[in-house]
Amino acid sequence: MEIAISLFLGVVFVVSGLLFWRFWQLSNRQEQLIARLQVAYQKRIEELQSTLKTKQIDVDSLTNALKEKQLDINSLTEAVDLSTKTIENIHRSISDTSFNWIEAVRPVEKPAQVIRKAHNITAREVYGSIRKVNRLVSDLSKLPQSRSDKKKND
Repeated sequence: MEIAISLFLGVVFVVSGLLFWRFWQLSNRQEQLIARLQVAYQKRIEELQSTLKTKQIDVDSLTNALKEKQLDINSLTEAVDLSTKTIENIHRSISDTSFNWIEAVRPVEKPAQVIRKAHNITAREVYGSIRKVNRLVSDLSKLPQSRSDKKKND
């Protein structure tokens, strides 16, 4: 009986050791994956910061042009459209990077994909609404002034 118990405890010890060793391997792999993702994420953040600096120069030059030349409403509408598109692209790039990082973790991969879809639909609708309002403002600015507005200006 003692031999059976000793044998059983030996098997439990070996299996426990193997499980611990496997867990340790998986933990190391996970740490390596996280480290690689952190490096990739940091690199992407640096790229986006560089892009933002470039876009800030574009915004600054547009601001200067507005001050110097009083651009017409069409140019302003185009500038808002371009700025909106630029911000949307940067937003999409940041969110894609974040969602890719989250989706790399197996247990949350599927829920994260659902959340990504909902996020993308919402973002697309928000930026689309900004463009619609921009076009409406542009269209309204092209309407002739009312008589009451003309009397006030005279």
